[in-house]
Amino acid sequence: MADQQSPINIIDRDAVQVYGSRLDVQWSRGVQRFDVSVEADGHRFHPHDRNSVRLGADQFHLENVHFHRPSEHWVDGARQEAELHAVHIRADEGVRLCVLAVFLTVEAGGGAEPPESFDLHALLPGDGSFYRYEGSLTTPGFDETVSWVVMKDRVPVSDARLAGFIRTRSDKARVPQRLNRRFVLSSS
Repeated sequence: MADQQSPINIIDRDAVQVYGSRLDVQWSRGVQRFDVSVEADGHRFHPHDRNSVRLGADQFHLENVHFHRPSEHWVDGARQEAELHAVHIRADEGVRLCVLAVFLTVEAGGGAEPPESFDLHALLPGDGSFYRYEGSLTTPGFDETVSWVVMKDRVPVSDARLAGFIRTRSDKARVPQRLNRRFVLSSS
């Protein structure tokens, strides 16, 4: 029985404060190129550059980036305008994923074609505070192999081409799932 499904509605006051929780995002700065694939569940942006995150002692390498509009995760019962998912993979000791989620506000933009380049690093919030929980993919097979890192602060998307794509061609959002017996951790 699946009992660690994602996304969830994060209740801030119930999140367990964890001090010293380490997240080190190692994304290339500046505009980088992506190969774009269209899959059954939406568009995927595969980076040319080597990007990774370190979560605690574990290193994960960026596999793809995609967008949901509206957001999949909710905070205190509120859905955000859009959400970036950066899917990172670790292949040792069985395949595990770390998905870094960032809430986005989308400025006016034109066009619906997926851009082949954009500044991924510019989509990181300046404040590195985040929520963390164990869950699943939000697309079919819904595999429960994901360590979720949901950044607390929203980031405006100012790149007009990317904003236009997110406004018109983002993936659909799965509804929040039950938390069940899981804990949500808060970095600060």
